[in-house]
Amino acid sequence: MDALKSAGRALIRSPSLAKQSWGGGGRHRKLPENWTDTRETLLEGMLFSLKYLGMTLVERPKGEELSAAAVKRIVATAKASGKKLQKVTLKVSPRGIILTDNLTNQLIENVSIYRISYCTADKMHDKVFAYIAQSQHSENLECHAFLCTKRKMMMQFAWANYRRYAMGKNELRPLSKDGYQGHIFGGLNGATIIDSLDTLYLMELKEEFQEAKAWVENYFHLNVTGEASLFEVNIRYIGGLLSAFYLTGEEVFRSKAIQLGEKLLPAFNTPTGIPKSVVNFKRGNWGWASTGGSSILAECGSLHLEFLHLTELSGNQIFAEKVRKIRRVLREMKKPYGLYPNFLSPVTGNWEQHHVSIGGLGDSFYEYLIKSWLMSAKTDTEAKAMYYEALEAIEMYLLNVSPGGLTYIAEWRGGILDHKMGHLACFSGGMIALGAEDAKEEKRAHYQELAAQITRTCHESYARSDTKLGPEAFWFNSNKEAEATHEGESYYILRPEVVESYMYLWRLTHDPIYREWGWEVVTALERYCRTQAGFSGIHNVYSTAPRHDNKQQSFFLAETLKYLYLLFSEDDTLSLEDWVFNTEAHPLPVNHSDSSGSTRRPY
Repeated sequence: MDALKSAGRALIRSPSLAKQSWGGGGRHRKLPENWTDTRETLLEGMLFSLKYLGMTLVERPKGEELSAAAVKRIVATAKASGKKLQKVTLKVSPRGIILTDNLTNQLIENVSIYRISYCTADKMHDKVFAYIAQSQHSENLECHAFLCTKRKMMMQFAWANYRRYAMGKNELRPLSKDGYQGHIFGGLNGATIIDSLDTLYLMELKEEFQEAKAWVENYFHLNVTGEASLFEVNIRYIGGLLSAFYLTGEEVFRSKAIQLGEKLLPAFNTPTGIPKSVVNFKRGNWGWASTGGSSILAECGSLHLEFLHLTELSGNQIFAEKVRKIRRVLREMKKPYGLYPNFLSPVTGNWEQHHVSIGGLGDSFYEYLIKSWLMSAKTDTEAKAMYYEALEAIEMYLLNVSPGGLTYIAEWRGGILDHKMGHLACFSGGMIALGAEDAKEEKRAHYQELAAQITRTCHESYARSDTKLGPEAFWFNSNKEAEATHEGESYYILRPEVVESYMYLWRLTHDPIYREWGWEVVTALERYCRTQAGFSGIHNVYSTAPRHDNKQQSFFLAETLKYLYLLFSEDDTLSLEDWVFNTEAHPLPVNHSDSSGSTRRPY
């Protein structure tokens, strides 16, 4: 029923069975017929950690009004008593609700679905979950209410399976139940661990965080000899370590971040200072791209936030000098129509191709311009100017509206437009919203509306699929709008960009539609991406029986689950006034920049 969907929101937006679980309203006399079509994981039920507030009798089930009054009485009684609340585990499944005591693990009550009349989250107490059921011992109806903790069961499930089957490996393969190393980290291990540190800490998953910290202390070794992506190591490892340090003050994270940053410096030894994409940890040089090849705009342009923090924490100016040089080169390069192409030569400093995209290859360059301005406590005026100039060019040459009224940012190839957007480009709604306040006064409302329009378009790419998850790329032509046109673009790999924009738009507008859309994603992830041993991407979002790709991406824990958590948290949870997120969703504090000189610590 819809009430269970609301209840799931109250459970700090942890996954529930939502609409897939309990069907229409009214008293349950039998299980819905469609249970034969549900996934095994849903049939097993979902667990929630709660605190029991108490019980009161009710006369008859009248829906929200009766529930609200009952919850109000229970909350008032609990507050007046001043007693410590009992911690319980609540399991919701098609069979009903099972309550167990967290400390003793003893069964408190097993409430059959046949006894349950109503299940809701009261509007006046959005962190209270309640259900109304017939008493075991009489015909009386009882309302039981629970205070929801801030634990995310999706994160716990993803982490627990990674720990069980792949601890120390870079990522989990949930179908084969083993670990995956990959080739982009140069022999570094534990990408999922480093990427998860701040998410675990934020969600108050204390035992899991301590496990991750202990692994970093004891097993995260930097004496590796492979070839690594400068970009990926920076945003995942250095970003994750920096964030963990700023949240906790633990020295191990600071020292590891600085040491790893030093191992990346050889990538910058080029004639222009534009770094190569790959660094060889053994030889201390460029790696396989050393004799040719282009650097990518998003990669060389997405180092600024982390490297300024490395300079601040180490006292070594070399990190800041490297990224200032990159910006200087990019600022002075002649740009076609004010646009930044995606490829440039680290040797000559010239553009290699005139392909412009705000999605993959270009995306986070623009993101880091506006975030550099914000992270500097709005003193980095160079970053601000470059951002708004680039945004105006994008709007002039790439922005389009489809015949169906969907606003999108196309890709530009030497003056010819590809009328498509990639999933990666869907971060742009949040970025434009984040920067709207500091635009010229006459442009602020326009950018706010533009951000909402682009985010709506990205939502449509989800809504028009059978799974309600978005494809890797979607097109706008005479036949389809906001849909992939061939199977090679129809996959979903647990990407975060759409929910990232939902989070920013919610924080900046408080329009409830963004939480509604976010909950749709939670439901779809639970239904189509959850496997027996973790979450997996899927090959085709247009199939309700999709094949899984057997990979739980580290960014799913770092970004997707974090943004969903923040979407349903209070605004002061990692406030946008005090923190900026790197492109892997690792929060870094404002006022720690090359221009502020601040030494304030947030912990």
